[in-house]
Amino acid sequence: MAGLDHDDDARGAAVVDWDHDGHLDVWMVGRTGPRIRFLQNRGLWRDNHYLALRLVGTRSNRDAIGARVELYRPGQESPQQLRTLRAGEGFLAQSSKWIHFGLGDDAAIDRIVVRWPGGEAQTFRGFAADRRYVLTQEITQPRPWQSPRGPVSLAQTPLPSVEIPAAKRLLAARRLPMPRLTLADYAGTAISVSDDGSAATHGPLLINLWSLTCRPCLEELRAMALRRDELAAVGLTVLPINVDAAAPGAAANPSAEDVLRRLGVAPTGGVADGRLLDTLDVVRRTLTNQEGAMPVPCSFLLDGRRRLVALYSGPVLVDQLLADARLAAASPQDERTAAIPFPGRWYTNAFPPDVLAIPERLALMGRADDALDYVQQHAGLITGSDAALAASSRQWLAGRLVGLYQQLAAHFGTSGDLDRAAALLERALAAAPDDLPTNLALASLRLQQGRTAEAIERHRHLLALRGGDPVLANNLAWLLATWPDATGADAAEAVRLARQACERTGNRLPSTFDTLAAAHAAAGDFDRALTAADRAIELFTLAGQRERAEQVKARRALYEARQPYREAAGAGS
Repeated sequence: MAGLDHDDDARGAAVVDWDHDGHLDVWMVGRTGPRIRFLQNRGLWRDNHYLALRLVGTRSNRDAIGARVELYRPGQESPQQLRTLRAGEGFLAQSSKWIHFGLGDDAAIDRIVVRWPGGEAQTFRGFAADRRYVLTQEITQPRPWQSPRGPVSLAQTPLPSVEIPAAKRLLAARRLPMPRLTLADYAGTAISVSDDGSAATHGPLLINLWSLTCRPCLEELRAMALRRDELAAVGLTVLPINVDAAAPGAAANPSAEDVLRRLGVAPTGGVADGRLLDTLDVVRRTLTNQEGAMPVPCSFLLDGRRRLVALYSGPVLVDQLLADARLAAASPQDERTAAIPFPGRWYTNAFPPDVLAIPERLALMGRADDALDYVQQHAGLITGSDAALAASSRQWLAGRLVGLYQQLAAHFGTSGDLDRAAALLERALAAAPDDLPTNLALASLRLQQGRTAEAIERHRHLLALRGGDPVLANNLAWLLATWPDATGADAAEAVRLARQACERTGNRLPSTFDTLAAAHAAAGDFDRALTAADRAIELFTLAGQRERAEQVKARRALYEARQPYREAAGAGS
């Protein structure tokens, strides 16, 4: 009844008397089209009265934000209505700064009391209903205000109705490159449904997931078979993929091929395993941002470069497929326009496809190889060699790419593939050379690989960037003092850095004294090494870290024997 029920994903609303008729109207902004909507107040109570006030601060802030306005009726000692002037109302919304009072059928006003920001109260009199006034701090007389443009005439713009199809259809506003897809045909031969994306060398392709136990699936396939000539005329190839073999404990169903033939469908597809379905589900969740099981039938329409054009959850009509297959060759502007339900004008350029969303999901599933393959396959879109990608989008993708490389490196490092992990961290550093977590992770990997000299240089680089950070200084000092190839110069530098770390942590951190002891021992000053080791043992013991204290005691025994402590690899004391 209020006229506010729309099929919008509305995010903000601002209230304002836009046409100056005394009735509050609403501007709404949403994430879906129409992005902005004006709702004119044409309510039933058109004969009721109002009073509108604009506040001007002189000693307070100019807009009088924070002021409280009280309206008193004749003979009343307490205000009948209160309003507070705010800056911002709701999510990303700022309503009019006019204070609006609805008076109903009683036009009588005795006085207005304004409590300005800061607490000062000021009383104004002499108001008439159905008018607008400006109230200025320290000026007692309200100033009448009249619109300089006169009455405003607004024409209604009808929106077209949108028919909701049986299948949930979602067009991609920007085409998302697909990951590599592999299935088995009915003879067990592997089929690749991938393309390198370099050129539109194929026609559009519909990947259709179906089941023998799904009646809508069979009806959908029969409808496509009856109109195969029309589908072929637009270059569309239908690839039916049976999902029954992917069920837990199920084997490939030999009757699927026969069923397709009885339906009149050429058995050009095959059967899906769990890996293929998981990959397609990653694509579905990336596009819809929805969790939950993937339905059948479910179809993915790809263009000639094997990028996602549309996703259908449920049986799709052939007429819709024909229209969308033609859309597969459309320009980016036309595909974006087709992806929204209502016409309109764009005030921004199209967002780029979120190319990292798929590999990020694959990485979370533990499929690091597939995630890395996707990144390498679509490196142009991610790293910015794609000329159509805006500079801001390149920066956005580059930041996320660093995080993805770190995640993949951690996976390969844990599985023992240290060379591959290090290569990924090197790629991350190519995009963000001074990133602290990446540098530390690579230094740790170099230590595990026995490449201590490289780890030392990386710590030196970080220490220079971080202005002598005590933790980094302590780590570098430990490496310089304890690596097998330590020189006299290394030992001297280690002593200097360890002392610096002790001082900058208030001489209270036990690990810094452990490092200082190792540094003095490396320099041949074993008396000072013993003194520092005793202090480390004392502090570790006070902190309840008895295991660390025992480790220092073992090193102290070396210092008593006039021997330095050495280790082949390690990230620090």
